[in-house]
Amino acid sequence: MLKSKALLVSLVAIAVVLALAMTQTSNTSANSGIEALINKNISFPGYCDGMYISANTSSGLAGGMRTGCASEVLAGTVADVYSHGTGVTLSWTHSSGTAFHTVIIANPKKWYHYVSDGQGGVGLINSGDWTEGAPTLTGNDELPSSTN
Repeated sequence: MLKSKALLVSLVAIAVVLALAMTQTSNTSANSGIEALINKNISFPGYCDGMYISANTSSGLAGGMRTGCASEVLAGTVADVYSHGTGVTLSWTHSSGTAFHTVIIANPKKWYHYVSDGQGGVGLINSGDWTEGAPTLTGNDELPSSTN
């Protein structure tokens, strides 16, 4: 349990550092367009997973849960992501212990999954478009996770 808490604290620290490194300086610009992601279920077409996203524009914090064939807890920030647009940055730990960081852009509707190499480096592993609505598992059991 202590190891899990330490890993979660590490992930939140990574999320904050990445968000600060990837964001522009204006907090008010980060709020424009974020409404598209507040209290929303999104899915990743062609994959069995998605996310429920909750964001607070006053505090700048975001969180939620992975959905569909995944169930990890998400923690992160509202951000104006450099060269991508307004969105949220979310970190989470896969059941395998792998640390992930996901960037969800409000407009255009894009997502990017990054993974930690365990040595302080982060690399892009997958990306695509997202659609509003929870992932549907009925008949889609053969679809892979977006993190595979």
